[in-house]
Amino acid sequence: MKKQLLFVLLFISITIFSQDVKIKKEQVLLNNVPVAIVKNPYRDHYEYSKLNGEKIFQVDFKGIMQSTSPDPLYYLIVQSADGTKKGEIPYEVLVTSLNSERIITHGLAVKYNVFTSQGIDTNALDKIYEKGTGTFSDIAVQAKTDAGEINSKINGITANFNPKITNTNEIIASTFGSAAKIIGRINMIPCSAFDSKSCVSIYDLDGTLVASVKESKDGHRKYEVNTYDGKKFFYNSKEMYTPSNKFFAQELVTRVMAEGYMLAHQAKNDNEKVRVARIDDAKQRSVNLYGIPGFVIEKNGTKTEGNVTVYFQQLDVNNTGEVLPTEVADKFGQVVIVKYLNEKNQPRSKTINASTGAQFCVKTNTGETCYYGLDVKGEAMKKLQNLNSLSFNNSYYYELLYKGRGISVFQDPVEKEKLVVKIEKDPKALMLDRNSSDKDGARLAEYLKDCKSVVADIKNNSFNIREIDDLIQIAKEYGECRN
Repeated sequence: MKKQLLFVLLFISITIFSQDVKIKKEQVLLNNVPVAIVKNPYRDHYEYSKLNGEKIFQVDFKGIMQSTSPDPLYYLIVQSADGTKKGEIPYEVLVTSLNSERIITHGLAVKYNVFTSQGIDTNALDKIYEKGTGTFSDIAVQAKTDAGEINSKINGITANFNPKITNTNEIIASTFGSAAKIIGRINMIPCSAFDSKSCVSIYDLDGTLVASVKESKDGHRKYEVNTYDGKKFFYNSKEMYTPSNKFFAQELVTRVMAEGYMLAHQAKNDNEKVRVARIDDAKQRSVNLYGIPGFVIEKNGTKTEGNVTVYFQQLDVNNTGEVLPTEVADKFGQVVIVKYLNEKNQPRSKTINASTGAQFCVKTNTGETCYYGLDVKGEAMKKLQNLNSLSFNNSYYYELLYKGRGISVFQDPVEKEKLVVKIEKDPKALMLDRNSSDKDGARLAEYLKDCKSVVADIKNNSFNIREIDDLIQIAKEYGECRN
């Protein structure tokens, strides 16, 4: 059944697209039968009538170059005779011919079924009118606007900077009549539209390749320009390209400058702005603390108030998702820096390691968040990673979630799946990884072994130790335990 259906569809397709559409003495012939009249009173305008001469519709062929594409935009505006209905369709070449009139008529017949053995099908035309306008004409209007703007910018660059190419291929420009200065250089080599390599390279004073240019395969004297920031545009040159044609080079440089690439040190400055913006964005996305008002309490009870900074993670500037080192020692989250004013009102700073058992708090919109320096049991892989880098410090600052009687619950600020339980009776805290195996339950039971009731419920799986709420409940019951 499927084979029969495929054959029928294939037969219909072949039948439709094999229709013989000709134009002879202004008559549209469909399989050698006259079905309509077409006239071309002026360039790119075609009028279609019934055989009795009654005009039914007209077609206008439109085309415009685009700076964002190597291909010109070609489309047709189909309009009723009285001008009340209008639609747009793409200009498509569905027949081998150099005659636009025949190409358009053939497309209307085989793709849109406008011409049948009965003449002009107004229902088929209505389907075109239903498409409305704007799909292509809006693009064309924008392309014309863009072309006008770029021409205005080119004139402005020529008037204000007057870029020139020296005999040594240096690019010079002057500003408002000032002495000409070198702003870059241009390299030009032999190439053709069939080469994948660039014909022209434009460099600024810092050696940055600002723009590379090659011939487009889609048009005579049409060129593709790729810029250092990943953008691309196309343009048609008035000049024929040769490596020694300074007029071509001058026109190209002017066009590149009109697109906003002013050479000199602009790329370096722009790259620096991008770098700073990426760093700022990475800071916003990180959990690091940068100069947040708060205080630090050292193990001996000394309290220092000031602005707190902690680097819990490396900045993910390129959005890779990698925020902690994997090949070297992880030293993020090990120290807190507090900047304060001393008794003489002079700025000072302290750097306090988590291994000292210090704690600090920072102000938040809802109150304050506190962190404690802890040495933990577990995290064998991180300890091995640190050991391989000859680092023996495995203490980090962890965010306090709950503080009870003789027990506290913490969370890793970066790796949220890692929870930490600390009892006062043990100098070390216990790390629980919510992504790990069930062995964590046995380890927690052993860690809290002096509270038999809690241990029994942990062993009976009465708690989900991967849930923060359950872990806090365990801590509460442990604090109330009187074993």
